[in-house]
Amino acid sequence: MTAKKPAAGQSAPGPLKLVVGAPHRDDSPLDRMLADLARSGLDADDARRMRLRPADPEELRALGLPAKEAYEIPYLGLDGRPTGFRRWRYTEDTREGLAAKTDLKPVRYVQEGDTLPELYLPPQADWQAVAGDPGRQLVITEGEKKAAACCRAGHPCVGLGGVYSFKSKKKRVPLLESFKQFAWKDRDVVVAYDSDAHENRMVVQARNELCAELLALGAVPRVADVPPTEAGAKQGLDDLIVADGREALAAVFDAAESYAASAALHELSAEVAYVRDPGIVVRLADGQKMRAADFTSHAYANRHYHEVVADARGNERLVKRQAAPAWLQWEKRYELRSMAYEPGQGQVTADGRYNCWPGWGCEPRRGSVGPWRRLLDRLFEGFPEERQWFERWCAVPLQRPGAKLFTTAVLWGVEQGTGKSLVGVTLGRIYGRNYTLIGDKQLEDPRNEWAQHKQFVLGDDVTGKDQRKHADRLKSMITQEEIRIDPKYIPSFTVRDVINYLFTSNHPDAFFLEDLDRRYFVHEVRCPPMPPEQVAEYMAWLGGPGPSHLFRHLLDLDAGGRLPEDRAMDTAARRAMIDDGQSSLARWVRDLRDQPDAVLRVGDTVLRGDLWSSQDLLRVYDPDGRTGTTASAMSRECKRASLGLAYRGMPVPTPLGQRRLFVVRRPRDWKDAGAGALGRHYGETRAPAKRPPSRGRR
Repeated sequence: MTAKKPAAGQSAPGPLKLVVGAPHRDDSPLDRMLADLARSGLDADDARRMRLRPADPEELRALGLPAKEAYEIPYLGLDGRPTGFRRWRYTEDTREGLAAKTDLKPVRYVQEGDTLPELYLPPQADWQAVAGDPGRQLVITEGEKKAAACCRAGHPCVGLGGVYSFKSKKKRVPLLESFKQFAWKDRDVVVAYDSDAHENRMVVQARNELCAELLALGAVPRVADVPPTEAGAKQGLDDLIVADGREALAAVFDAAESYAASAALHELSAEVAYVRDPGIVVRLADGQKMRAADFTSHAYANRHYHEVVADARGNERLVKRQAAPAWLQWEKRYELRSMAYEPGQGQVTADGRYNCWPGWGCEPRRGSVGPWRRLLDRLFEGFPEERQWFERWCAVPLQRPGAKLFTTAVLWGVEQGTGKSLVGVTLGRIYGRNYTLIGDKQLEDPRNEWAQHKQFVLGDDVTGKDQRKHADRLKSMITQEEIRIDPKYIPSFTVRDVINYLFTSNHPDAFFLEDLDRRYFVHEVRCPPMPPEQVAEYMAWLGGPGPSHLFRHLLDLDAGGRLPEDRAMDTAARRAMIDDGQSSLARWVRDLRDQPDAVLRVGDTVLRGDLWSSQDLLRVYDPDGRTGTTASAMSRECKRASLGLAYRGMPVPTPLGQRRLFVVRRPRDWKDAGAGALGRHYGETRAPAKRPPSRGRR
């Protein structure tokens, strides 16, 4: 809702009367307003002159603004009278009121809707005298309090409500009319934003545009470098005055550099960033990465600027310089700390890293997801619980951008054309450039360029060859917290690993799965191929608004409290894939673990003993030595099957010599047993050692 503006000749409401030392309720809105001003070095007298007053919550509500505690800042003209334009500074958290509009960041300042910004002219300066005298230095900064503090320190300073508040793109106003009140010809103008200005691309762009406008007006703009605090924290002009006094402020203005002389370098800082780790240049418009040598030698070799150089006699001449090498050596270049991949965040993270995440592939919109539902109904026919688990698995990374699931989903079926891969392709439309398709070749490739800037990966038609090799690599891929990206032509770098994987296959043994590994959700697709009419309907939906509708559907889906670290649902298809992928030795050991009496027997006689060495077990498994299996191989399989070793894995003295003993039966009884008890039991059950006949091997 837009407020009514004051009629012509009518001023905005006047300030509350502030009497220094007058009693008022402790911890009131007025107290908090004055405390906020004090942080900028301003006091109650400044508040009176600036016509500040605590805001009326009902008025804010009527204006469609959060009815939180705030104070009103009226804007004044050259004559010191209110212009009718005003802004409000909140002293209370506004996230509850504007969460949808502000990405959960608190709003500090607001103004009435559909109003042009104005220049803030603090009453601490004689603006009629300043405006008409181009010989007077003028400072421009962001924020009313900073401008007022600067004026109070003796430096006339204009305040902008925001870094772009010298114009209005929405109303197609390239420069505010109020700039025409000033005489600009040859005026020294210092643009002084906060100390972190060079770290924010938008601020750098806004500053460049403002300086270009000032140059066009005939002014001589200079860019001030406000230092951070001694602790490295951000600070503005008001913070600098409070911390270090007026002398520090004057020193910053004296050291400000001419914008015209370094305009080409400032323009590059709005276009590219130097990323210190791994030492590359990134073009901000499209994320292209370049080595520094490529940046200077060809990519930006055609950028030049002119520098004024004086010879030994004091004669000045213009010298043409390459901008790219100069920018790399410039102390004010736009520099970021390292690379990052943080879905849901902006191009630059809060801690100063370049975020490679390019945004989603589509916008969520409400609409039909019937084709998606019918596809899942086909793929999971007869398995409603598995269907629900899988769809929630799809939803969690969208509901929690950047979530790394500790599970992967595998859809396999011997029939082709059922739509297994179509599920991944559809999700890929939501992820956009954050999605890629891989196969066995990429899984085997030691380089991982395919993983660069990826959030969702579809592994299509995995064949099952080199199962153990795949299994070892996939274990880390599925759950690792960081990934080292090794692209061509630029140095490698490390980012957070947020890739989630969906695999499809036509092979029942596509993956080597260990019995206790719960990273994998496996579903066997048993339906026939999709009929042509369903394919046509689905592809039309997919090529239209379908991905946007599915995005909204998955964002709204009840995930059932699912957490990224939750284990995969156990399925019959998973257990079958474990059996199909295991060797005969692995299956024998698993049976030994689960049913020792059924495995350790000769005919109808069950072999005694709870404790067995790998050599003992090998004699039962392969009594004639026909398979070539070794005791070491037996030991490894026992460990993979989680058969525990007695005596914390140390050798146990027995009548037959030192032995490492697996606990095949009654593991709880032997958990804390000493070497003596273990040795006696083993000796009683294994000596004399009996060689079982060949039929003991399963």
